[in-house]
Amino acid sequence: ASLQVSAGHLTIFLMEKSEVFEDIVFISYAREDSTTAERLYMDLRRNEINAWIDSKCILPGENWQHTVTQTIKKSSFFLLLISKHSISKRGYVQREIKQALRALEEFPTDQIFLIPVKLDQTEPIDEELQNLNWVDIGSSYNKGLRRVLTVLSQVKRTPLIYVDPKVTSEKRAPIEFTPYKSTDDFFRQL
Repeated sequence: ASLQVSAGHLTIFLMEKSEVFEDIVFISYAREDSTTAERLYMDLRRNEINAWIDSKCILPGENWQHTVTQTIKKSSFFLLLISKHSISKRGYVQREIKQALRALEEFPTDQIFLIPVKLDQTEPIDEELQNLNWVDIGSSYNKGLRRVLTVLSQVKRTPLIYVDPKVTSEKRAPIEFTPYKSTDDFFRQL
């Protein structure tokens, strides 16, 4: 709901915080899948998409539970990395899934918000997730990434900026990610 305030010839519309969506792509994952999650984050950032992942975007000392909840509420998209770890594990990843499913109820049926991204052959348990078309990045990461980028093409681009590690003016971590010990390890994953 919005509130209209008029003062003479000036009219101001105030929106509740829950109505303000930003071009944020939230990435939810189980800790055991952090290598793939961070790789996806970096690839989205290289494509100038404002991806959000806890390991890169939560500042030291910040109330992480509050930050995660608020970020999910204002995100335009929610990427849920589905694996045997995220589906069967108890913990915060389950809370994120439930928050995303509640947020999904507020979106029109024909609008995409929650994108299930399968890392292995695990099937989602929740009926709401079973009804959504998923992306498989487990069998071909690059093919799956292209499918995700197709959906995210409507998101406003956020150009990459250099972040001086000595100056903490941004909540965005610089792009630096090396999940593989060598180039050979990287090519074995493709």
